[in-house]
Formats: sequence, C-alpha cells, structure tokens
Amino acid sequence: MDSRNPQQPKDTPLLELRGIEKSFFGVRVLKGVDVRVDAAQIVGLVGENGAGKSTLMNILGGNLQPDRGVMLLNEEPFEPRHPTDAKRLGIAFVHQELNLFPNLSIAENIFLTSFPRAGGPFIARRQLHVKAAELLREVGLEISPIALVEDLSAGERQLVEIARALSVSPRLIILDEPTTSLSTRETATLFALMNRLRERGLAMIYISHILGDVLRLCDEIVVLRDGEVVGNGLRAEFTAERMISLMVGRELDQLYPHRTRPDQTTENSKAAALLEVRGITQPHIVRDVSFTLNRGEVLGISGLMGAGRSELARILFGLDPYESGEILRSA
Repeated sequence: MDSRNPQQPKDTPLLELRGIEKSFFGVRVLKGVDVRVDAAQIVGLVGENGAGKSTLMNILGGNLQPDRGVMLLNEEPFEPRHPTDAKRLGIAFVHQELNLFPNLSIAENIFLTSFPRAGGPFIARRQLHVKAAELLREVGLEISPIALVEDLSAGERQLVEIARALSVSPRLIILDEPTTSLSTRETATLFALMNRLRERGLAMIYISHILGDVLRLCDEIVVLRDGEVVGNGLRAEFTAERMISLMVGRELDQLYPHRTRPDQTTENSKAAALLEVRGITQPHIVRDVSFTLNRGEVLGISGLMGAGRSELARILFGLDPYESGEILRSA
C-alpha cells in the first residue's frame, strides 16, 4: 500500500500548529504552542512528564479540541472533532500502549474498523489476508496474516500497529514512546522502517524520553516545558545536554546536589548495608541475582518487559517465594 504524499513546495509545511492553547479546570496546559512538520520529515517532540506532549498530540489526533489556536494541514484548516476525523484526513497515531486484541489475527487487528466486505455483513476473508500481507511486507514483518497477535513478540506487535496505521494511507504518523518495551534489535528494525517511510515522503512526529534515539533519528526537534515551546530547530543544533537543560530550565551542573557516598571500607561496610541480596534464584523468573543496598543510596533496577523486575520486587517484599539464595536486612 502506497503512503506517498504529493510533492509539496519546500517552504510549504504539511502540518502547522499556531498558538495552540488548552486548559483543564482553569489550569493552562498548553500556552500558545507553535509546531511545524514538513513532508518527508521526522520531528522529535521531547519534554518532561507533564510538559504537554500528550495533550498536544491528543488535540492533533482529534481526542481533544484546543481552546485557542489554528491547525493547518496542507494549508487547509484542520479541525478534527473525533479520532475518525483525523484518520480520514491522514493522521495516524501509534500509542505507547498498543491497542491490539491478542486473541485476534494480525489481519483482523489491522482492519478491525474497516473490514473488506463480500456483500452484506460478510467479511471478504481472501481480500483481507491479501491486503494484510501487503502491509506486513511493507513493514518488513515476515509472518502470516492469520497468525494470532498473542503469539508475537513486543517488537512484532509494534510493527503490526504501524501496519495498521499505514492501512489508512496516512500523511503523518505520530509515534508515542514506541521503543519502551523493545530490545536493541527490535528498535533498530523500527528505526530502519521509519527511515524507509521518510524516504517515501511520509512525515512523522516521534515522542521519546530516550534522547540519544531522538538525536539519531529526527530531522528537527521541538522541546516543551510547562506547556510552552522552549526550543526548536534542526537536529544539529541540539545535544542531549542542551535538551535536558531546556526541559528542566536549569544547566546540567545545577540538576543534582552533590552527594557523598557512604564509607565502603571493610570495617564500615557492614554498618552501611541496609539490604544484601545473595544469589536469589526462582526458576524461569530470576537467576542468581545479587546486590547490596547501602544507607544513603538509591538503587535502580531496570530491564525490558518480562525481564523479571516486578517479580524480583515481589520476592524482596516477601510476596512471592524463591528457591535459593539469601535476603539479609539490617536491624
């Protein structure tokens, strides 16, 4: 399925937001936001939680209406009152929480709201599978369209979500934190697809807290803070440090107070330790996990979905059993 956009003059934006404002219960969430997106361009939208990114994208996607401001799509007024309005005009949204039904097939998920008909209420199954197979090839997913979504990996489900977005021949795709649960290999596959779509003329808005990915992928960057655009420009004008400073409103050397690590000498280490975990193992959940948490420290535990983070926390709190190892807590 071809999602190419008509060629546009270089100085004509595909999408333009001017002075967008939005308040909830008297609290201004967006304060005169201006954003421009050109065809064949990926624009990175970054900001802290609460900066207004989701509100702005929900306005663009037709879930909310602005209090003030103007939106133009191909220089025509763009005023979606419902997500179907935005979709009909070529705006597709890939949400952070994938909106797929695991008990349905890939093809059924892609065309859930637009099944090809064989007359009356009957679905044209052959046509459905042919169209779905075309879209799966387009996103580089070599899987049968009749496969169930529940059997797919997180990365494969993300590509199915993008295939569904492409099924409406969009001019612009909004991707909200698409790599949150993806592995490094799956992220690379997604980025390669986005680059191919850009080469074909598709525009994208990419929202992410992973600033390295934003710098790697995007052509232009827009930084929001407290509902206002505090920085925008070409990728070459930004570094991760500059984006962070704009997002928080302070220089990096002002972000964190100086902290003194507890004395870790042999004679003091035992007194400093609040929690010691030694070789905790529970088959198929965690294996040989060891660490020490000292007084005055913040210990971070990270990993992809399914890596065992939540299960380890439940074990530490005594909510779940473990087969071997020790958990030692100071008195």
